[in-house]
Amino acid sequence: MIISEDTIWSAGDIIDLGGLVQVAEGVTLTIEAGAMVRNGAIQVFGSLEAQGTMESRVSFDQVDFSFGSDSSNPGRMEINFAHFNKGKFLDVNPTLGYGSFNVADSEFLETKGFHIWYPTSDSAFLRNIFDECQGLSVGTDSTSQVIVEANSFINPTKPIDGLFPGAIVNWAAYGAPLIVRYNTFSLPDGSLAVELPVWAESASVVAEGNFFGTTDSAIIARMILDRADDVNRASFVSFVNFLTAPHADAPIVPLILRGRSVGELMIGGVLGDTLNGGLGADTMVGGAGNDTYVVDNAADAVTEISGGGEDTIRASVSYTLASEVEVLELTGVGVISGTGNDRANLLVGNAGANVLDGALGADTMMGGIGNDIYLVDNLSDVIVEATSGGADTARAITSYVLAENVENLELTGTFAINGTGNAIGNSITGNSAANIIDGGAGVDTMSGGAGNDIYTVDTTGDRVIEMAEGGFDIVRSSATYTLGAKVENLELTGVNAINATGNALSNRITGNTAANVLNGGLGTDTMVGGAGNDTYVVDNAGDRVIEVAGGGSDLVRSSVSFVLGTDFESLQLTGSIVANGVGNSLENRLVGNAATNALDGRGGNDTIIGGGGSDAVIGGTGNDSISGDAGNDTLSGQNGIDVLTGGAGADVLGGGAGNDLLNGGSGRDKLSGDTGSDTLIGGGELDVFVFAGKFGADVITDFRNGADVIDLSGRGLSFADLKIRTVGDDTVIVLDTGRIVLEDFSAGSLRSGMFDLV
Repeated sequence: MIISEDTIWSAGDIIDLGGLVQVAEGVTLTIEAGAMVRNGAIQVFGSLEAQGTMESRVSFDQVDFSFGSDSSNPGRMEINFAHFNKGKFLDVNPTLGYGSFNVADSEFLETKGFHIWYPTSDSAFLRNIFDECQGLSVGTDSTSQVIVEANSFINPTKPIDGLFPGAIVNWAAYGAPLIVRYNTFSLPDGSLAVELPVWAESASVVAEGNFFGTTDSAIIARMILDRADDVNRASFVSFVNFLTAPHADAPIVPLILRGRSVGELMIGGVLGDTLNGGLGADTMVGGAGNDTYVVDNAADAVTEISGGGEDTIRASVSYTLASEVEVLELTGVGVISGTGNDRANLLVGNAGANVLDGALGADTMMGGIGNDIYLVDNLSDVIVEATSGGADTARAITSYVLAENVENLELTGTFAINGTGNAIGNSITGNSAANIIDGGAGVDTMSGGAGNDIYTVDTTGDRVIEMAEGGFDIVRSSATYTLGAKVENLELTGVNAINATGNALSNRITGNTAANVLNGGLGTDTMVGGAGNDTYVVDNAGDRVIEVAGGGSDLVRSSVSFVLGTDFESLQLTGSIVANGVGNSLENRLVGNAATNALDGRGGNDTIIGGGGSDAVIGGTGNDSISGDAGNDTLSGQNGIDVLTGGAGADVLGGGAGNDLLNGGSGRDKLSGDTGSDTLIGGGELDVFVFAGKFGADVITDFRNGADVIDLSGRGLSFADLKIRTVGDDTVIVLDTGRIVLEDFSAGSLRSGMFDLV
């Protein structure tokens, strides 16, 4: 990975490098106090600034550092108050790069490399601790100087260019000499403080003012190896004026106790000690300082006193924190577990798959690149996971919100608790009680248990899984959603126009304030709308729809016979099965399906369309508009001023009371205005106009000679009995019970065959 713009890794971040990360030329990577970087390499072409504090160091765990290969644009590292665990600092591999550095007030533990290869500008190691690290191997040219000042060297191993174990070897100093001053050397017998190899013709070191752990100049002389040991060469190491005690600027070195392969008892002092029992089942006892315990055996025992500083156990095996110890860091790459105590602990995983259990207390648990499991028992527990840090799971016995970069949440125990996801696609599993499960952003999978669970859905892709007999469950969705199997209820939330679909169970589906399509699916369902213009899909005679007064203009689409409830405006029959529809007292719109329907508008000014099939349509009270559409339909306006249109087919139209307009449309129709003064239009083909009982002044607008028939049967009249008059262009037939006007028809054209008088 290449960092191509200025970047900050902040306090609390855990950066799993997972390989080589390069800082590009002209770019600065800033690492703030409290950040942890591990498992990889950083190559600096630009600038690296790691700025920790005494209280909160920057932590590097198994990280290799190097400079880039561009000599014209060298890199620069400024590192303060850092902790280096293993890894390599400027090794000869993978490359000898170009750059310079300043490292101060930091700790190196078992770190290798330190091949200081011709820095491009002045560089320095200031006030650092080198604990069992590879020695410094330094070479400089005429453009720079290296200063090694006020450091503490403990049990160094052989430098890259050295002949013997030692702290510092100088193999070239073409300009100013290497400055080695105010340092403390804690060396085993046979180790060197400073070495100039016999082949280093240009080496030169000023090593004055150091503390060698002794005032015996003869012993000190044996800790310095330069070309003076070759009687044919001059000395180039000056080490006179050595100190009789550590310099004031040098870091105070705590006890560093290391065991062997047998069980040992180790007791620390009052400073921050490092106790490492080595192999075997060891007992390590800390003191008042901030102690570090290295554990490599599950039987290792750690004892800390109350108030004995902030202590850390670094374990390469599964381990449970002892009382009074605050921090547990898992090391290595093994699949191991870490468990806290009753304090507020910090648990840090390694590169493997870990189980981290903070136990009692408000704990912070940090995973790595493995598939980690976190056990949560406190609302204040904090999980910190790196991006691309594996597929991780939090198992919580309390209500919990998933931290960033954690994929899975499992609720445990038997209490009614809640689980909330994060911005990525989560899997959230409830326990046996009643849970509220919210996946958060992302496409989530939510699984309930035996309780009455509530699921919060915010995207159509969210999936809800319920077990058989898993309680009485509700999905609350702000997106269009279809209920999964075994979930009973669906409630739409928010203000957007979204839709809801049920399953094979008897569901209760509730809309929001917008326009919704509610479909109960199979089963006997209850659907409840809101303020919007809602559509209800009904497929069961037992389905129930509920609307509030003033709740928009609503439509029921039903594949079975249906009676509109109060506050519903429209009904549309669907499918091809014979079904009936009944309106209510509102102004309804009723539409039939392709089969034979019986439609009744009841009260209100209704619009009714029969659709396909031979339908029976009744307007009821109110001024209705009725259309038979296709098929041989029977239309009845009943009360009110109605408009009836037969459409295609041989239709029967009855206006009922009121001044109605009847239009037979195409086909052989039968039209009866009934009471009131009606307007009758036969339409195409042979139509029959029926006048029975009393009627008003009815008008036939398209009576055709030889095509249409006027039915006056049952009155005992003959053609000669008819009173026929001409009024303008119209013919008027006057009866005792009413009057018939034939528009634009000549009275002389009337023949007896145009009447049915029997």
